[in-house]
Amino acid sequence: MPRINICKYQLTKLSMSFNGVLALAKIFLGVYTLSLFPILSACYSLGIMIAKYFAITEHKRTTKESISSEEIERRHYRCYQLIGVVILVSSLLFIIYSLRLFIIQEPLVKYSTIGAITIAAVTFFEIGAAIRGVFLARKKEDRLMESIRLTNLATALISLVLTQTAIMSFAHGGDYTIYIGCSGVLFGGIAAIIGGYMIVKGRVHMNSEKSVYKRLPSN
Repeated sequence: MPRINICKYQLTKLSMSFNGVLALAKIFLGVYTLSLFPILSACYSLGIMIAKYFAITEHKRTTKESISSEEIERRHYRCYQLIGVVILVSSLLFIIYSLRLFIIQEPLVKYSTIGAITIAAVTFFEIGAAIRGVFLARKKEDRLMESIRLTNLATALISLVLTQTAIMSFAHGGDYTIYIGCSGVLFGGIAAIIGGYMIVKGRVHMNSEKSVYKRLPSN
C-alpha cells in the first residue's frame, strides 16, 4: 500500500497551519465588519484543518507501526471515511447559512477591485490544482492523499462563494445577498456530495473487506 511522500506530508502540515491562520483572519474580518459570512467561512476552514489533521495523524501511525499492507489499507479507508464526515457536516452547515440569506439580509464585506481579482485568481488555481491532485492520488491508489486533495477541492468550491462576493461587491451596485445565497447552496451542495461520496466509498470498501474475510476458509 503506497504511503504519502514525505515532501507532500510536510506540505500538508504547512497547508493545515495556513488553514488555521486563514480561519483566524476570517473571524477577525467578520467581527470587524459585523458580518457572519466570514465567520462561517472560518468555521469551514477549521473543519478542513481538522480533516487534514486526521490524515496526517493516520499517516504517522501507519508509518511508525509494523503492520501489514492490508491493515494499512483498512486504516486509510477508515480515515478516508472520517474525513468525508467532516466535509459533509461542514458543507451542510454552510448550506444552512446560505439558505438563511434568502430570509435575512446582512452586511457583506466590501472588497477592492485588486483584492477581488486576487481572490478569484487564487481560487481558480486552487480548483485546478485540487482536481489534478485528486486524479494523481487515485491513479497511485493513495487514499490518504486522495482524501487531502478532495478536502482541498471542497475548500476551493466554498471559496468560489467568497470570490463571487468579492467581485459583486464592486461590480454590483444593488443588493446581491440572494445571489450569494444561491451560490452558497450550489457550491456547498457539491462539497457535501464530495463528503458523501467519501463516506459511501469507505463503507463499500469496508463491507467488501468483511465479505472477503467471511469467505476465507476456517482452519
